[in-house]
Amino acid sequence: MSLKKQLFRNTFFNGLSSVYLAIIQFISIPILIHSLGKELFGIIAMINVFSLLGYISILDLGIPATIQRFTGYYLLKKQLNSLYRLLSAAITKLFIVSIIAGVLIILSKRIIVYDFFGLNNELGSVVMNLLIFQAFINLFSFGNLFLKNALESLSCFKYVSFVAILIESLKILCILYAAYSNHLNLAFVIYLYGILSIIIFLLYLYKFIKMIPCFSYKPGILKFSPDEIHFSNSSLIGKVSSVVYNQSDKIIITYFLGASSMAMYEVLSKIPALFSKVIGLSAYAIVPSISSNSIDSVKASKIFNSGLEYMLKLILPVLVFFIFYRDTLLQIWVGPEFLSVSDLLAFMLLWSFLTIFTFGGNILLGLNKRLNEINRFRVIQAIIKVAVLVSMIEFIGLYAVPISFLFSMSAMLYLWRIFHKEFEVEYRKLFRLIMSVLLASCTIYLTYYISLELSEIYRLSLGLFHLGFIIILLWHKKLISIFNELKP
Repeated sequence: MSLKKQLFRNTFFNGLSSVYLAIIQFISIPILIHSLGKELFGIIAMINVFSLLGYISILDLGIPATIQRFTGYYLLKKQLNSLYRLLSAAITKLFIVSIIAGVLIILSKRIIVYDFFGLNNELGSVVMNLLIFQAFINLFSFGNLFLKNALESLSCFKYVSFVAILIESLKILCILYAAYSNHLNLAFVIYLYGILSIIIFLLYLYKFIKMIPCFSYKPGILKFSPDEIHFSNSSLIGKVSSVVYNQSDKIIITYFLGASSMAMYEVLSKIPALFSKVIGLSAYAIVPSISSNSIDSVKASKIFNSGLEYMLKLILPVLVFFIFYRDTLLQIWVGPEFLSVSDLLAFMLLWSFLTIFTFGGNILLGLNKRLNEINRFRVIQAIIKVAVLVSMIEFIGLYAVPISFLFSMSAMLYLWRIFHKEFEVEYRKLFRLIMSVLLASCTIYLTYYISLELSEIYRLSLGLFHLGFIIILLWHKKLISIFNELKP
């Protein structure tokens, strides 16, 4: 399979599961808020901070990225001894850190619940028990991290997407049933998420055994090769910076503003997070596409510039649509109580637009063994964001979050200095592309303006129709050429 076909295929399946995940979240969030209330919904988000979705992921030691980078390469080169050594060492190390993570959560549960969350005795007791359960589930979550990265390195994106869609379908069915039968509460949600993590582990394990049937785990192996150690250490530095960058807002909001504000932010951040996730997953599809090929500057430049063009044509019109229709979307989705902070959503969507310009560049530089530059960018970005957020949150509340994100993007000046040299970016061509897509996208406002007298559903339907027309207009030549190439 050619590089372009493989990249398109991997990106498609990543994007498919991301879109489906977003649909399920958009359905489940209003149900959870209505059934639990804003405070308990915020507590769910706070508990997730102490799972692999939050700060606990720092303990992965950069191992998952190393697995994704080297597993497919070793298998393709038939270096089976190196592959089995890497997998055995990774399993042992991740098992040890999962135990450490669980012990740390259990030992600090009272500090987390009473001092950090600030909960009362009755609710605090419930949350402490849920944190103990979360500590146990981390064993499977670290296993999922290992297996998912190994499968993606073997280009099993279709299967990984299938598992994601299956699990999200089970999740929403259980939530709907519990809400209908009046059994939906905080404990039900946390236990449900934990049980689904175990099911994911079993499904990933089944596929992993089929893909590498001769692998035999050797618990005494802990050693990585020098290249693996260097990549793992560099990835860990980047991971710590990324986790601080992406999770510090939740810690700071919870501490300064409380659970209700955390719930408000959790809702408003879902839409920008979706865009960032689609961009990130699309970029990570690069790794198995080229890990087995020699990557030169010409190929890297082609991948970066074409990927950036694809993302701008796909993401920018949707971002503009969400900015113009944010009040309508929030009214339909979660109700009028969130309309007071709709401007906050617009700021966060502007930040999502800026993240497009990092598409795949950090990964390509990493594959070219230039992780130090990437890590420097991430550290600078995290420091700026946390400093701005802490200094402003007491004065302007939740609005400090998107402003801190926007300020942190100033670090992109450093990153783009590297991109310009490495990928031969043509700034004039890029500027013309942005302006053409932006002008086409801004016509959505005309549809919004002339439909103000209509109901929310009709207004949104007209806007979606206009958005679809713009995307087809921007993509029609590229879609035709891509599908012609994909024909056998």
